[in-house]
Amino acid sequence: MSGRARGTLAIVLLALPAAAGAQGIRDEARAHYELGRVEFSQGRYQEALAEFRRSFALAPIPDLLYDIGRSQEELHDVTGAIASYHQYLAVKPDAEERAELEAHILELSRLLAPAPLPAPAPATTTSITSAPPTARSTAISLVGTSAAPAPRRTPLYRRWWLWTAVSAVAVGAALGIGLGVGLEPSAPSLDLPGAPLR
Repeated sequence: MSGRARGTLAIVLLALPAAAGAQGIRDEARAHYELGRVEFSQGRYQEALAEFRRSFALAPIPDLLYDIGRSQEELHDVTGAIASYHQYLAVKPDAEERAELEAHILELSRLLAPAPLPAPAPATTTSITSAPPTARSTAISLVGTSAAPAPRRTPLYRRWWLWTAVSAVAVGAALGIGLGVGLEPSAPSLDLPGAPLR
């Protein structure tokens, strides 16, 4: 949207009825409007907004709502600008720039829309069925990939305690055999006098 000044607004402010006391209000409203235009052209949008609001409070002219919206937009108050533009179009339904302003409001509304969520990462596990995964099955498969795999059972012949027991039995048997052979009674010797001793 262009930041064009509302030249017709000064004319409208001049055309306000000049009843007793109205002249002072009209002059004050016009002074705030003119000061708002200067502030806006100098890039002091906060000050311009304040002046346009003061002018509107004194003389609620629809074109001031447009200028208020422009100031809010320059201040990155998108929500406020949209509200002011809607209010402007509501009180001035025959505005010549209506189509352009409605398109601009739509653009501003897109700025307020939340960003789309990123697409979910593809599942790393293969699907059991050939049907496309649903949101629930994708969540289940993703949960399944993060869990630790189930421990595998060690076969019996690879267990340490089995071979320790077998070794103990073998050592015990060998000791038993060795002791049995070593302690076996030998053949009686005949101790005859005069025979050499062994």
